[in-house]
Amino acid sequence: MRAILDFRWFTCALVIGAAVAPGAQPTTQELMDRINSLQAEVNQLKTAQQQQQTSDAAQTQATIESVQADAERNSRLVDLQSFTAGYRSERGFMLQGEDGRYMLHPWLLFQFRNETTYREDGKSGGRSDVQNGFEVRRLKLGLDGNLFGPDLTYQFIVVGFAR
Repeated sequence: MRAILDFRWFTCALVIGAAVAPGAQPTTQELMDRINSLQAEVNQLKTAQQQQQTSDAAQTQATIESVQADAERNSRLVDLQSFTAGYRSERGFMLQGEDGRYMLHPWLLFQFRNETTYREDGKSGGRSDVQNGFEVRRLKLGLDGNLFGPDLTYQFIVVGFAR
């Protein structure tokens, strides 16, 4: 019985010693230091997350603006503000886009002549008759150029003949 009592006493002393022993429980200062370091880590993570959100928002806005600009540019068949008109010696008058994707070259080809008819004694009383006038015997009106780039070309010709 004495051995059991000594064993209980020893066990109790061991438990109390472990509870009181230094280093078993952190001190208040150690707990405060640990809380401060965890708080610093949380602040760093929040800052990194805010920077990432700001970067993502700026990238998203830039993408939206780029897509809108591209859609605006491609939604118009012809951008009239970027067209130039002028005369070139090899082709004549031309209307062309600055990027060369669109070009219109109108042209006109005609045969112009003067016709005079003199009839001696053509009128009553032996008077002569003179008829004079101008006429266009043949006429070609044409348009040629390219659309959407130099690979797609067109040519329209309207032909008129006098009788």
